Amino acid sequence: MARHKEFDEAEVLRKAMVLFWRNGYEKTSMQDLVDYKHIHRRIIYDTFGDKQTLFLRALQLFEEIFEIRMEQQIKPINSVKLAIRRLFEMVVFRMKNNPQDI
Repeated sequence: MARHKEFDEAEVLRKAMVLFWRNGYEKTSMQDLVDYKHIHRRIIYDTFGDKQTLFLRALQLFEEIFEIRMEQQIKPINSVKLAIRRLFEMVVFRMKNNPQDI
């Protein structure tokens, strides 16, 4: 009988995304990920394979979240010029004020 995963995979991806954002790929170790979420290293490897795969999955999650937020911001705007301006304002605001809360 297969063991049930004892963690939320999406939550691990969100936490990994934050760690990679803060520390960068090279300075984020698998041990950092284990310590940050208190999940056994074997579970992370069994679920995501390796650090590079986890990074790519976290990057994909970032892209999905960013696209949703961009669409929410520009969909109601009828002017292309204003939409582009709004996108830049959003990016600058996030990077300046709270980059880990993407």
